[in-house]
Amino acid sequence: MELQQLVAVTVNTLDKHFSDVKVSIALQENNTVLGEDVKRKICEELGLKPSSHELFSLFLWNSKAEILHRVRDTDRILCPVKGRLFPTKEQELRLEELLDPGFTIEEQYIHECQKMKNYFSVRVDNCSMSLRSEDEFTQLSLSEQLVNVVVLSEGVVVDAGQHAVTIPFFCIRSWSLNTVSSLIQYSYKSGTNPDVKLSLGSNQFRYLHDATMEAIKDYRIRNNDSSSFFSSMTSTSPDGTVTIQENAVFDADKAMKYYIDFQAICL
Repeated sequence: MELQQLVAVTVNTLDKHFSDVKVSIALQENNTVLGEDVKRKICEELGLKPSSHELFSLFLWNSKAEILHRVRDTDRILCPVKGRLFPTKEQELRLEELLDPGFTIEEQYIHECQKMKNYFSVRVDNCSMSLRSEDEFTQLSLSEQLVNVVVLSEGVVVDAGQHAVTIPFFCIRSWSLNTVSSLIQYSYKSGTNPDVKLSLGSNQFRYLHDATMEAIKDYRIRNNDSSSFFSSMTSTSPDGTVTIQENAVFDADKAMKYYIDFQAICL
């Protein structure tokens, strides 16, 4: 049996009682997913009765939250993101065994998938990016540009297409959420330079925050890190628009020996 390649799909709802709905959809030919498949999985996730599915509609929108068009069941939605899971030969054989119709064991299959590198990674495309030195307030990137952001168990990757930069979690001192500007801002240390603040604008900035927290949990497990987050490490601005989270796994000594260069991306 051939393994299906899955792609993660996130749908925002207008109902304030529901957060973003995330489902996995089987990738079809030409890197597309069928509108009908997305709609069905989302409706099931929301607990809607089959008779109510026809009352539910999907819309594509851009980074400015502007609706582009309604998605029909027969539409094929382009997902221009390559699959990030590449099992070893041994893992492929093991997954094939678990898919045997004679003894399909879903729980073991999932556990096997979770062993793959980057299984828990999260990717958000088309984030606006800017950099500045925190001490000198010097703008390092004068014009905002769009980048793709991937959160891995090792750190945060900023991908500009031809070049990518990784910020390990041990270099990240803190991060903050700005609900007014829809920003997540990572403050990181690199070598002997002043701290730098990386600002990423996206309507999925909360998703990046949640992914960061989950990735750091995985980082701690992988590195036998005994550090913990405490309530005192989270603070909020007086008007409640900015939340700052100190990073429990920040390591100043390691950060001093690690050099992060955004020059190739910012040119």
